[in-house]
Amino acid sequence: MVLVVGGASSGKSEYAETLLMKLSKGAPKTYLATMESSSDAAKTRIKNHVRRREGRGFDLLEQEKNISSAADICHKNVLLECLPTLVSNEMFENGPDGFKFHPEVSDRIFEDVMSLNESTDNLVIVSNDVFSDGKVYDEMTEKYISGLGELSCKIAARADAVVYMTAGLPEMIKGEIRC
Repeated sequence: MVLVVGGASSGKSEYAETLLMKLSKGAPKTYLATMESSSDAAKTRIKNHVRRREGRGFDLLEQEKNISSAADICHKNVLLECLPTLVSNEMFENGPDGFKFHPEVSDRIFEDVMSLNESTDNLVIVSNDVFSDGKVYDEMTEKYISGLGELSCKIAARADAVVYMTAGLPEMIKGEIRC
């Protein structure tokens, strides 16, 4: 399991895709996408990611929540894109009964990730660095950042490798990756 972390547009997604291609050695790969295409900006990001993956042999599986249910249908090589979106989807719910806030989802998502990891040969997880801007946010946003931070720390502790991306350049924070 490899955790790839970086700021916005740091090259983490492209790095993660290329890494999984090397790790999988030509075996089937699943791109486990968590982003909901609910806005024009989201649709544009999704199109860009799809375009970049063309011809790279990824099978797309869209799973905005409850990723453990995807374990049985994913290949043995999985790219989970991305952890912050998954946390947001699970934490903030806008349904027919109105808005609901679930700040306690980090433990369950961690168990889902560990379940997915157990069913794969290679799991590469993309996450964002949303912790270092120094701003103070409203209570719900602070709980989101805290939950994501807690989850990221737990995953990093269990990961075989952690990579931090800056300006398209990978820095190995933990472990070693052998392709």
